[in-house]
Amino acid sequence: MDIAAELQVFLRVSNKKALDRVVSRIRQTFPLGLGDESAEQYWKDPALQDVWFPVAVPQGSVGDMVFRVLLGAWSLGGPWSVSSAGQPGTPAWEFEAIASLGSSRFSVPGLEWSRISLHARGTSTG
Repeated sequence: MDIAAELQVFLRVSNKKALDRVVSRIRQTFPLGLGDESAEQYWKDPALQDVWFPVAVPQGSVGDMVFRVLLGAWSLGGPWSVSSAGQPGTPAWEFEAIASLGSSRFSVPGLEWSRISLHARGTSTG
């Protein structure tokens, strides 16, 4: 089964330069490869940027992929709330981990909320 992963973060930044600086820090901190990000202002809070990164999923069993992605998530902070729906390895399967400022601590200043998800390629959890 072909698995895709995405990292979504809400960043509290004041301008494009600050956004670029925090994105760079996330790239340096996160141990898995991150693709080109997309960013837009979060509609509920204009001071936040909603940023998405495709994540390079390491090959292996579904369990190995989940473990490696969670290790990557912990590099940004924690603790994480995790959930999974569906039978692992099937097209309907989804896995996600969420951390938010207030209940978690982040190692990257400006990071206020984060979600990492795995799912069958061709489906999206967002």
